[in-house]
Amino acid sequence: MKQNRVIVLLLMLTVVCAHAQSTRVAGGASAISHSGQFVIYSAAPGAFATATPEFATNSPVVHLEATLLAVSCERIKQALLNTLNVPDQWRGKISISLQPFHSADEDIVVTSQQFTDGWNYRVDLPDVIEPTRLVRALTQVLLLEIANRNARDQSATLPLWLAEGMPPLLMAASDTDLVLQSVAAAPGNQMSSRSITRDSRPVSPLKQAREQLGRRAPLTLEELDRPPADGEAAGIYQSSATVFIHELLQLKNGGPCLASMLPELPWDPDWRVGFLKAFRAHFKREVDLAKWWSLQSAFIAGRTPAKTWSRAESLAKLEEILRCPLQVQTSTNDEPFQTDVPLQSIIRRWEPPQQSRMLREKINLLEALRLRTATDLAGLIEQYRRVLEAHLRTMGGEDSEQPAARRDTAGHRAPSLQPQSARNVITKETLLQLDVLD
Repeated sequence: MKQNRVIVLLLMLTVVCAHAQSTRVAGGASAISHSGQFVIYSAAPGAFATATPEFATNSPVVHLEATLLAVSCERIKQALLNTLNVPDQWRGKISISLQPFHSADEDIVVTSQQFTDGWNYRVDLPDVIEPTRLVRALTQVLLLEIANRNARDQSATLPLWLAEGMPPLLMAASDTDLVLQSVAAAPGNQMSSRSITRDSRPVSPLKQAREQLGRRAPLTLEELDRPPADGEAAGIYQSSATVFIHELLQLKNGGPCLASMLPELPWDPDWRVGFLKAFRAHFKREVDLAKWWSLQSAFIAGRTPAKTWSRAESLAKLEEILRCPLQVQTSTNDEPFQTDVPLQSIIRRWEPPQQSRMLREKINLLEALRLRTATDLAGLIEQYRRVLEAHLRTMGGEDSEQPAARRDTAGHRAPSLQPQSARNVITKETLLQLDVLD
């Protein structure tokens, strides 16, 4: 039995090494990966630590060896390409220098260098490292390589949410284990070959994120732009970023859209500019992205029976939303009193600039209601929301509080108010649709 196990381990090692050109490569390299993009340099090719250093956390660590690291690099790259649903069209070489381990918190240094034919990258890694830190470092340099393929004078700056949120998704979603390591044979063991161990993967990319975000809502877009503090805040940040990317990938062509954002980053430091250009089929403006993310955040919290209103409660909430509280004063000598008027009264009597804020508030309330409403009423609520959205859009009142000369991200002039005759026709159609829904 023991002899059979040795044979299996030897076969596994042979298969792995077949995917990397190992040791004694020109220029002093210890290994070159299968695609040729990764070149591994080691101070002592083939050597690996015989004892595991002390780490402050209970996380597992891997002992990096050049040949197996070349395989791990290709696996991480393939996981990223699969996630983005794009082919391998690499241009920049990535050199990885393995340095002797000193401490668990030593920095991983990534250097970008521009040449006449493009950009190359160097990563200085300790030869003993936590798998999550390895995947994080290699994922970021791979994203940087994609972003800089057409860059000229300036290297891209990755959004923090992308750099932090993508690695956990890759580790969870990959069909194969991403990180391999070599382990020294125990003293007295007759097996002289190196065995291969693999880093275990989470069951679901959202499981840990859901558990952590169950205690609070995911971060907003503005909060995702700010570096988190240490401790629990860092965990909440990573969970929010991971969920944000996961939800983007669920959109139609979400992976290719995210990949097409990357080459835009060197041209503008604000990631939103490239993002809206890449995701223009889904989000016309930044406010649309913020609205979408707020809805996804509500869904992420979970929709359980305890959080869902009954049909009677849902109808009561809908009725409340469709009425508007107003203060009325019948004469100058009388005290004003508050009454409720139908939404149709606001649309019929108020000018578009006055309507805009009230209707936008109602749209947001309808969106929130749809998340907690009885199932058979969700469609009705969505129809109300669409009618109000269409009314704002066609009347031109949606942007009425903005400067007249404002332009959107595509360079188009913001919508202007319709002439009175057109507004009358639009208003009549909206009122008819609301009456039918009522």
